[in-house]
Amino acid sequence: VKEIGVTNLSDVNAVLPTALEEIDVLYTPTDNTIASAYSLIVKLATDAKVPVFCAEDAGVTAGGLISAGLDYYTLGRETGLMAIEVMKGTKPTDLAISTQKNPVIVINPDTAKALGITFPSDVLEIAKLVGEK
Repeated sequence: VKEIGVTNLSDVNAVLPTALEEIDVLYTPTDNTIASAYSLIVKLATDAKVPVFCAEDAGVTAGGLISAGLDYYTLGRETGLMAIEVMKGTKPTDLAISTQKNPVIVINPDTAKALGITFPSDVLEIAKLVGEK
């Protein structure tokens, strides 16, 4: 594991090319700086033949290979249900902390093809593919 820290867009271009020579896979967390740099990150990584694993589907839509993350619709719905409980009089501190149980897997088939990666059929059966409705 190699940690790569960036605080702005110019950091990405300064540190990522060298780091890509030393890693097999790049993981991008959910972060506004990273999100604003997805197109640059994906271009540099794809040119270096390094797959990008994203924490959210926006990175996959921008050209990352795969994500296993939140479904923001489901998260919003769960939050709304909790808000209803609060409006009914439940104290927020009395609500159980919950997390999304099944991450949504999103794959970019064009990126997989460019990198020469084939996913097993059981993964493709449960994944959403970028470009699919």
